[in-house]
Amino acid sequence: FYSKQINAKFRKHKSNLYFRKFDNTNSRRLYGCDSPIELFLLQGLYIKNLDPIIQTSIFKSGEIVSNYYEMQKDEVWIGQENLITEVDFYFANKKLAVFCDGKEFHDEEKDKRINLALEKIGVRSLRYSGKQITENLEEVLDDIQNHYEN
Repeated sequence: FYSKQINAKFRKHKSNLYFRKFDNTNSRRLYGCDSPIELFLLQGLYIKNLDPIIQTSIFKSGEIVSNYYEMQKDEVWIGQENLITEVDFYFANKKLAVFCDGKEFHDEEKDKRINLALEKIGVRSLRYSGKQITENLEEVLDDIQNHYEN
């Protein structure tokens, strides 16, 4: 369809784009992980072959939506006032929610209210502090795996 010159330019452009030497070796933010502790835990979960949905919204009606884009695609519109919480990691087949709580976001009373609301719709929740995740990752992963399997 295109001339040989245009096709050759396109191939050269794609080759340069795909096989260019990395100048920046800093990691990029993985869509969905809102903090370094979440990314750290996610990497550990993948090593354990546990594949959660990231940043899942759970509503009072029991509706569970993996992200805003899924709501649009499925034409599901639920008001923010009906949101129980947004879960850092969610295992839909086990109805298991995992929260990574940094110290600055920790509010024990609010966490209790959220846990009770999740319980009412049959969702179990686990919470780990940033310190637990960074200093005792294996224990956290084992605990998640035990809850996942039981």
